[in-house]
Amino acid sequence: MFISGIGGILTKLSIVAVDSNALNKIWNSKCTNARGTELESVISDNCLQILNQPLDQLSFVPAGTSFLDLTLAGSSVKSARWFFPSIPSMSDHPYIYFEINQQATSSSPSNSGRTKVRTHHISRINVDQFRGKVSAAIKLLSMQSCESTQSIDLSIEELCAIISSAACSSTHANCLSLVLAFKLWSAQRTEVNKNTFKVLKASYQREVRKAKQGAWKHLCNSNPGSSDLFSALNAASGKLSCISLPAVICIDGIEISEPLAILEKCAQHFFPEPPPSEDAHLPAEKLAESYSFSSHSPSFIFPPITSEELASAVASMNVKSSPGLDGLSTALINSCFPLITDHLLKIMNACFSLSYFPTCWKAAKVVVIGKPNKSAYDSFNSFRPISVVNTLAKVLEKLILKPGQVGGVYLSVAKS
Repeated sequence: MFISGIGGILTKLSIVAVDSNALNKIWNSKCTNARGTELESVISDNCLQILNQPLDQLSFVPAGTSFLDLTLAGSSVKSARWFFPSIPSMSDHPYIYFEINQQATSSSPSNSGRTKVRTHHISRINVDQFRGKVSAAIKLLSMQSCESTQSIDLSIEELCAIISSAACSSTHANCLSLVLAFKLWSAQRTEVNKNTFKVLKASYQREVRKAKQGAWKHLCNSNPGSSDLFSALNAASGKLSCISLPAVICIDGIEISEPLAILEKCAQHFFPEPPPSEDAHLPAEKLAESYSFSSHSPSFIFPPITSEELASAVASMNVKSSPGLDGLSTALINSCFPLITDHLLKIMNACFSLSYFPTCWKAAKVVVIGKPNKSAYDSFNSFRPISVVNTLAKVLEKLILKPGQVGGVYLSVAKS
């Protein structure tokens, strides 16, 4: 099929308008045929949205149409409107009008860098198929000059989109069948129901964790005088599981249960506003400004990063580390690294030559976890934040901090 043939070059910013010749009730057909079922699977494999609106949300529906025309979009595309204009068409297909939110689809790293992308774990991905799709798509990707910071950000976004799209469309068949058979949410389900589900799911998970902790305590305390393995493990670990924020937390003597309010207080507690400068700080601030990038450019040329150095930095990454906001784990990068080496090497060298730490790599996912062995977890003093950084940002940091790299001091300043 047409879409399956171009799957290797589809990204989260792609838009596809096609006469599908397939019937499916999802896009308002009266029935679903075999081709419609197959196309639904292809759409799911490539993480595409169906922009076609349900009939009850359309003010005008052309007579005699079989609803074969599909408007598809990548995961980062936001559509403001989609409808059939009441204008006579000169063909057997009606006119379709749709609008795209320009701000949401902008290639600005401030938008794309902070969008959390969900990618399957490497164990659920057909690695051979994944590499094949990355190989096919990377051949169609032009090598950017990377002569400006904007071109670096664009190259990073395009490279990450190829890897993410290939990973999403290379899931094992058994995983895809489960996803297709049990869709939790569709356009017909309201946001209220979705939020209710999330609240109930969180409550259920808390009860399950509580039951597991109770069973573990009962097992360890069943014979406290013994020197069995379970008691030893319990004493050595100091905690039974990862401790997350409670549903109700006390802040300045006031109990807060609203999730958004708790998150806002978290940000204020862990990342407070810097105190205002004092007169004694002025000489140091002026000295720092005199050595800023706007007034002083580096007077030497950075030695280029070699492919061996890049490979060493990637190989030193922990394959079990969590992915950042781009959803690309270390295991994914490792599996396709030989295919993306040239593009990634050009990006890294451009970062050094321009003394630039990409904006999209400065955004990180922050997770708040409990400190071990605390008597109570009803205040922020019993918790600490950890940052989950994008994998490629970690690679650049390793190149910056490698022994003998003269550019480290400049890039570390740029990052801050």
